[in-house]
Amino acid sequence: MTRLGRILVATSLCALALTTACADSRDVVHEDIGQACVSGQEGQPHAVMVDFQVCQSSSCDEQIAAGCTATLDGNTITIEASATIRGPKRLQACTDDCRFTVTECETPALPAGTYTVLYGDGSTELVVPEPMDHEGTCVQAS
Repeated sequence: MTRLGRILVATSLCALALTTACADSRDVVHEDIGQACVSGQEGQPHAVMVDFQVCQSSSCDEQIAAGCTATLDGNTITIEASATIRGPKRLQACTDDCRFTVTECETPALPAGTYTVLYGDGSTELVVPEPMDHEGTCVQAS
């Protein structure tokens, strides 16, 4: 289901009042946006940190769910991530602080080699093993 489709489903559920949480809130699903960074050691699973680059107000927004997967097909690593944020349905004053929306997962074990990392509409190259002074490889998606 597309991002728009999920938003429409959540909105429809609220309109039908199928859950009491919908009365005062709305859910927004973010998929494959922001930045995914991969780091690790040769022969081991690599950590994947996804920062959706979505700012949440601590007084109005709540991260309901977030998760990601990293799959390996040949030398291509595909990262998929989503986060559901519950915010106020009606306009209200919210604090101007910013909590970031993040999630983590890991790749399968990666032997030495060069990999293409795909995340959303972005791609980059990951070399395993990484140079000693390297802090990870990141790919940006819009």
